[in-house]
Amino acid sequence: MYIRIFKIVFKDETSKNMVMVYGNHEFNKKGFEDHGILGKFWVNQSTTNASLIIIYPNEKQFKLNAKENGKSFIDLLTSQGNKVETIDGEMINSGFSEALESFLEATGEKHPFPLLGK
Repeated sequence: MYIRIFKIVFKDETSKNMVMVYGNHEFNKKGFEDHGILGKFWVNQSTTNASLIIIYPNEKQFKLNAKENGKSFIDLLTSQGNKVETIDGEMINSGFSEALESFLEATGEKHPFPLLGK
């Protein structure tokens, strides 16, 4: 699996709330269905700071998605006066419960993740 973390300092609390509300609807639908993203979650750090963590099934999928969509997301945030830092990398030394591992294995076999650029 491959991870991208967006560390965002929003210009104000309203900007943060707007991005998080929009992202919970539009990002989930487009990101999960169209881009093979396994999941995402926000980490709330303060009234103006938050991190968005996106999980991809592999590095190839990450590179395809980051090139097409990651840049536009960053450009949108920075054009509104927010500061964005990204951290990318392979997930290593992770631990999961047996129940989650079984679920992920079953889901992956039954529902292959789409790849962009087919």
